[in-house]
Amino acid sequence: MSADASVAHGDGRPLRARAVGEPAAGRVRIAVGGLDKRYRTPTGEVNAVENVSFEVRQGEFVALLGPSGCGKSTILNMVAGLLERSAGTIRLDDDAVEYGYVNRKVGY
Repeated sequence: MSADASVAHGDGRPLRARAVGEPAAGRVRIAVGGLDKRYRTPTGEVNAVENVSFEVRQGEFVALLGPSGCGKSTILNMVAGLLERSAGTIRLDDDAVEYGYVNRKVGY
């Protein structure tokens, strides 16, 4: 994109990048705090996810990036309630996510 190009929301308001550390506008839709997932194996425990915390606010687009096996799908499965977490909290629209309950707000 050229330096003089303009990018805007559908209503014409200009887009502005958020600075590192600057809070995003909008309410928190997904809140994850201190999330852990440990698996027991015959040789001991494996930490698949350890102390993950993040928030996703209304209007944000977020991607989980990392190499194969780093826990991306495990995190998404816990956020969806499809996989039981070992520790931590997950909230969707301020409602606690519990393992085993279908949450129609989540799809991926």
